[in-house]
Amino acid sequence: MIVGVRVLTYSIPENGSLKGKRAIVKSAIERASGRFNAAVAEVGAHDEHRRAVVGVSVLSTSKAHAARMLDEVQALLDRAEGWIPLSQRTELVPIGVDATATMGDDLEWTDFDDDEDDTDGR
Repeated sequence: MIVGVRVLTYSIPENGSLKGKRAIVKSAIERASGRFNAAVAEVGAHDEHRRAVVGVSVLSTSKAHAARMLDEVQALLDRAEGWIPLSQRTELVPIGVDATATMGDDLEWTDFDDDEDDTDGR
């Protein structure tokens, strides 16, 4: 499994208040979250009214697919009105015993058999 994380920094030059920033950021995040199967949240610069830091995370089975998903979410966020993209940082992290492991390789299933007799007679 691959966890893809991208941190995006935006400038909000025309904004004059935290309330105005919240409207811009909330609108863009809700649009991206609703359209893509990704987690999107404001993750920094909460007290700065002219800068926003947004985090995006995705899960995938390949690095290429995770990177594509992050690119699509970023493209939508970058087009949102009211802010200008400044920078981005991406990390693609394999989760497993090794980089080629599947999640099934990590799990040790003991006894999950539902066919056994229950002690309460059901």
